Amino acid sequence: MARKTGSEKAAEIVDRFRAFEKEHHDLWSRMDEDLSLDRLEEWLPEDSQTEGYKTFTSNDPQTVAKKIRSWVAGAEVLARVPYAENKAKERTAGDLKEKFFYGALRSADDRRLEMVENPLHADMTWYVVHRGQVAVRALLMKNEDGETCVDITPYDPRNTAFGTGAHGLEWICFRLEKRKADLKSLYPKLRLNEEEDSHQTHTVYDYYDRVNNTIVMDGRELKQPEPHGAGRVPCVFVRNHNMPDVFTSNGDTKPSRSLGESVFESIRDTAKEKNEAMSVFLELSRRHRRQPVVITSPDGTATLDEDLWKEGSEVLVPEGTK
Repeated sequence: MARKTGSEKAAEIVDRFRAFEKEHHDLWSRMDEDLSLDRLEEWLPEDSQTEGYKTFTSNDPQTVAKKIRSWVAGAEVLARVPYAENKAKERTAGDLKEKFFYGALRSADDRRLEMVENPLHADMTWYVVHRGQVAVRALLMKNEDGETCVDITPYDPRNTAFGTGAHGLEWICFRLEKRKADLKSLYPKLRLNEEEDSHQTHTVYDYYDRVNNTIVMDGRELKQPEPHGAGRVPCVFVRNHNMPDVFTSNGDTKPSRSLGESVFESIRDTAKEKNEAMSVFLELSRRHRRQPVVITSPDGTATLDEDLWKEGSEVLVPEGTK
């Protein structure tokens, strides 16, 4: 069998990601809708003309998300290794494991802060609250000075594809948007269009299997398959466990929209209903405050020079005008 070229491997990775994206279209659409609620994007009624009409957008979803996010982000991270009380060796080993855990988290956060990124706990909290799931990669790596550092990076589940087998994760792929300037810094030999802006972004796929890590972009390999040394896929993907992956009886095998629900589960629909009700209320209030006025005159050209609805105003009209 002929050995696959770099472009063929890159195409295979992208095709695998897109197949996963198509299968999870409904679930990912739900995540997009939830993000719109959190960002307070203007609510617009479906199939209605809104120009010139009052609309209302509730801030309830954002308020609820912020409150829960503050609770989770403010919670203390604890590690507990169980051991038998009468076995001193197990106790010592357990204590060392806990110390390693806390040290690894501090090291990962120090590295993230140097890169002007949020602490690990903060980013993971955001994904769990807003997406209902989180993807994380964890590796020990060498920096440019040859020092070993802890790299723990959370990724957006909305742009994460994966496959499982008999032993858990078989592969995982993260889709990222990288600026041209960042790509040139990471890959000095990379050739890009010199005329495009330095802030122009490119879609990059960071792929891991049980042995290698590969990075591809624009149908080519930015990083050829290279052993990551973890002995397994060095990532985890966790969903909120409020509902198992249930399939319907009509033969539909697509993952449910409710798989790994976010904090917006209970207010997603009621927020839309409140927006619609309040929009109607605002529009009716506006119309009641400044009701339409019909002016008739012999030649049909009469207008009012003063604001009829301003308190204490006196409006003079020509003779014959009503």
